[in-house]
Amino acid sequence: MGHADQRDRILIAEDNHEFNDLMREFLEADGFSVTQAFDGDMALELLAENRFDLALLDVMMPHRDGFDVCRDIRAVSNIPIIFITARSEDEDKLIGYRAGADDYMTKPFSLTVLAAKARALIARARGTSPGSSAIIRHLSLQVDPHARTVSVADEPVLLRPKEYEILLILLQNAGRIVSRDRLLSLVWGYDYDGDDRVLDRQIQTLRDHLKSAGPLISTVYGVGYRMEPEQAT
Repeated sequence: MGHADQRDRILIAEDNHEFNDLMREFLEADGFSVTQAFDGDMALELLAENRFDLALLDVMMPHRDGFDVCRDIRAVSNIPIIFITARSEDEDKLIGYRAGADDYMTKPFSLTVLAAKARALIARARGTSPGSSAIIRHLSLQVDPHARTVSVADEPVLLRPKEYEILLILLQNAGRIVSRDRLLSLVWGYDYDGDDRVLDRQIQTLRDHLKSAGPLISTVYGVGYRMEPEQAT
């Protein structure tokens, strides 16, 4: 079994504690080792003391903004850097790229897309192709996170992107309830304020597409959804 220090290490520098925690939880479930910073100075201290494979930098942070942190990193390191920000102006993006960023994600965004970009950038920095993520097997379900393929009882199943993201999150938390709010944040983006019934519709179509495995996704009324554990009968 692999140890934590063998996992790809990501530094998250984001002053919003709730969003920082949300990203950490998701990325750790997706196989990364995550360290958190909540301002620019803290990020630079951690970067000076530790080895990281990638940094996620919020633009607007106390003490030093993400652009300054990025420039300081680039003076000593070529690790991949992704900006995470609520600012979508082209000029901000140009400043970010000029500072040395590799990518730029504007909130709200899908955390599964963030994880995929992080994995691809780390692989590119090493001069390799993205390694195959471990196949997830759960009763009759099989998911290949790298190829983004799903099968039920060895029969391929075609899912829409958000259906796939919901399934992956439920599998990563098999046996535990995932709240409606958390699913909406993870799949539709932090601070999503649209119609939350969209989640119910996506869950229903996901169950339909999974056919015999559909009943493995149970509704916990008033709370959220759960992927039944492997010992379910």
